Amino acid sequence: MGSASTWHEYFTGDDTMLCALDRIFDKATVFMMAGPSYRGAGLETLSVEAVPRAVRLRK
Repeated sequence: MGSASTWHEYFTGDDTMLCALDRIFDKATVFMMAGPSYRGAGLETLSVEAVPRAVRLRK
């Protein structure tokens, strides 16, 4: 089926997605967990700020 970025090719609307999820979770055991998430805790976050500069043009 490919990666999640190509799912729009298969799930073209809300109805198809709901049907697929219904089949997946029909006999599944779902655990609801509360608490802090540690996903991405080790990732480095970078921030870039663009600062406009004034440029003088020759006449």
